[in-house]
Formats: sequence, structure tokens, C-alpha cells
Amino acid sequence: DILVSIDPPNSPDADQLNPSIAVAPSGNIYVVWQDKRNGNDDIYIARSQNGGATWGANYFVTDDPQMRSQNQVNPSVAVQDAAGGEDVVYVAWEDWRVPDHPEIYVAQSLDGGVTFGLDVPVDIPTAGTSYRVEPSLEVGSFTNLGSIVKHDIHVAWQQGAGDEADVYWTYAINTFPPLSDEDCPYPYQNSFCFNGLTKVNGFYIDSDYALPPDPA
Repeated sequence: DILVSIDPPNSPDADQLNPSIAVAPSGNIYVVWQDKRNGNDDIYIARSQNGGATWGANYFVTDDPQMRSQNQVNPSVAVQDAAGGEDVVYVAWEDWRVPDHPEIYVAQSLDGGVTFGLDVPVDIPTAGTSYRVEPSLEVGSFTNLGSIVKHDIHVAWQQGAGDEADVYWTYAINTFPPLSDEDCPYPYQNSFCFNGLTKVNGFYIDSDYALPPDPA
């Protein structure tokens, strides 16, 4: 057994739970997990570039605006390349930054898991007693006209209110280099955004979501 996570000196007994693993086209291996080293659950990632023999630094994934005071749990990871560049890493997770109202967010790293961009919601966060939990993430890739790489980002999760639970799915398309910044609303115009919700075990289909306009 090879230890992937690194307990910092100030939290030697912190729990690391619920890992997810993905292997990049490059052969690099990525593992994400929820981690209590900061006193609550956060999402961390580590990479092995030698078939799992050794693992690099543990990096923080999300941009939790609550100063890391709320819980992010149940991560799922997927990896693709971008026209021969660095591994592009995607992580989805269940996020409790709004207490008692979990949502699903996805973030991407363009530098092999060292830094991550904005946390992108699968839909506009809703109010009331509804919830979104237990995400599963997969990313496909294809090349268009020999130069433009497109990533299809697929996310499924459990959603409901009270005792009712259903399975939902959505997708986003990410291009390298970016084709246009017009498809995604602020502040995701330079990233990616998701294209409505489909209820997998039923017939509900949602329209594309829209966020507030650019304040500038």
C-alpha cells in the first residue's frame, strides 16, 4: 500500500475519506478525496507521474467563499489532455457552503491539478429544502479539424426534496483553444457552463440556466 494523502503537522490525525481516481491519457494518475485537515471537509488532489510509485503534493481544489468553513464532500475526478499540453483535470463534488442545502459544483485545472479555476454549479443553486448530492463525473474528448480539442463534461447526481430522490444528468462542452466567450454567462465566459438538466429516471428536461449579468 502506498500513502497518497499527506497529513500536515498541525493535523496529524485528520481523516481523508471517499477517494476517486482517474488515469490521464498521459499515464499520470490522479486521486481526489475529502479531507479534514482544516477542521472541516475540503477537497484535495494528488498526482503520481510514475505509475503510482510516488505521489506529489496535496493541492486544495475548490474556491469555497466561506474561508473553507463549510464542507465539500464526495468528490469525483476525470482527466483529459488538451492538444498535447498539460493534463486538464476536472473535479465534481457535493458542496455545503449554503448550510442544509447541498449543491454540485465542478472545477477544472489546466496545470495538472496544481491550481483550479472557478467552481461552476451544475445549475443555479436553488432555495428551500431541495438538495443535490453524490456526483459522478466523466469527460470525453475529441479533436476537431486537427487543432481544436473539445471536452464533453458529463455529471450525474442524486437530487430531491424531503424523502423524494431522483437521478439527474447534465453536460458542458469545453474547447481548447476557446472558440467563443458568448455561450457562458458571467463569470464563466472564459471557462465552461452546463446546458440544462435531464431527469434520467423520468421525463423532466430543464432549460439552460442563466446567471446575473456582468456587473461591469
